Amino acid sequence: MNPLPNDGGALLPTEDAYASLDYLTNVLGGRLGFISIVTADDFTGRRFTTDDDGLKDAARYAWQKSRAGVKGVWYQSTTLRTLPTRGRGGADLAGTMTSLWMDGDFGTDGHAAKANGLPKPPDEDAVRLVVAESGLPDPSLWVHSGNGLNGIWLLDEDVNLAASGEHAARVSDTVQKLLAATALKRGWSWDAGVGNLDRIMRLPGTVNRKARPKLSHVVPGTGERFAFAELAATVLARREDALSELEAFAVSKRPKGPTSSRKAATSASTGFSGDRPLDIFDRTVSWADILAPLGWTEVGTGHVGGDVADLWMRPSNGGASSSAYSAKTLDGCLINWSEAVGLPTGIGLSKAYVWTFFHYGDSNWTAAVRDLMAAACGHVADCAAASQVPAACLAELKQQADRQQADRLSSSYLPDVKPNGPVRSYLPDAKPTGPVRSYLPAV
Repeated sequence: MNPLPNDGGALLPTEDAYASLDYLTNVLGGRLGFISIVTADDFTGRRFTTDDDGLKDAARYAWQKSRAGVKGVWYQSTTLRTLPTRGRGGADLAGTMTSLWMDGDFGTDGHAAKANGLPKPPDEDAVRLVVAESGLPDPSLWVHSGNGLNGIWLLDEDVNLAASGEHAARVSDTVQKLLAATALKRGWSWDAGVGNLDRIMRLPGTVNRKARPKLSHVVPGTGERFAFAELAATVLARREDALSELEAFAVSKRPKGPTSSRKAATSASTGFSGDRPLDIFDRTVSWADILAPLGWTEVGTGHVGGDVADLWMRPSNGGASSSAYSAKTLDGCLINWSEAVGLPTGIGLSKAYVWTFFHYGDSNWTAAVRDLMAAACGHVADCAAASQVPAACLAELKQQADRQQADRLSSSYLPDVKPNGPVRSYLPDAKPTGPVRSYLPAV
């Protein structure tokens, strides 16, 4: 009996278990480790062996989940060398690399606006143009994800990530940076943060329901398999140029923060005049004050354009690092390149934004300001981090609060202008109709 379902189904477009099986067999079949399948309703996912039975089980599971109506089904681009004890496992468990990949989102269907303000490539032809202009070879095959066109470069030999994970991660990351820098020249945004070794990609044969339902399917490419060493040499030779172009664009934009992203924590919403609390924070707090307590390490200096920048490495999660640093900082701007930390990548971020992001969540300025002012005035803040900012910052915030309080006390709430009409009397002008009652005691 054929172990795969043979049912056309009632959904349009129709899931295709055989397309999933064929793809997994060609990309990951027979490799060392386990295949990981992840679904929109279960990001822990399930693992399968890479032999024939395991491949059929993986394709059947993907078919069942997609047919049940989940928004998406993905596979991990690399195998897992061992089964994770919790979650789906991370880059530290990546076992074998059989390809390099890219995520070429296009259009607006199913995509949120990018933080850098640029549109995505308008269509799949534009995605192909970016790849052609990047200097990368044409991919072995393409996967139309429904709302994007993903390129896959198959390798002629597997890469053992236990031995060469750091180098492989750097090559994969550089592929994304080259494409992003090329797209930028066209005025398009590009996701440069998909080079991690545990990256999940949409599985052909399943339906993408992120917006209008669309079948993810393979589009023929060159069919060529590439020597990893040659491909690595080609992309790494251009890494620094690509990073320089992306970073120059990032610092040319106003850093993302409360002063640029939305009107929040303003004098109107906090009751403070003059410098806003988060403006004071930006001016009086250093990047070391923000990053070091979170486990980041300063690892050297570099450049952004003609400016000297400090290089920072995020705390390790046990996986291979794709770069010698995770972020660059200038005086008032951080450029993050690590997808793992959650911060937006490739754009300038202000100190207030980064601090608020890590302790309160993205753009939760109100809570951040409330805690900073509480700490400045000697009260207990909801988040302990507010009490741990430098004393100079808290002192200036306290001065700001004192000035505002003094302004309030000295202000008169009665108008000092004369009325421009007759003064209206609120006393009745009629005489009483009865005897006037005296409230004075009779003596």
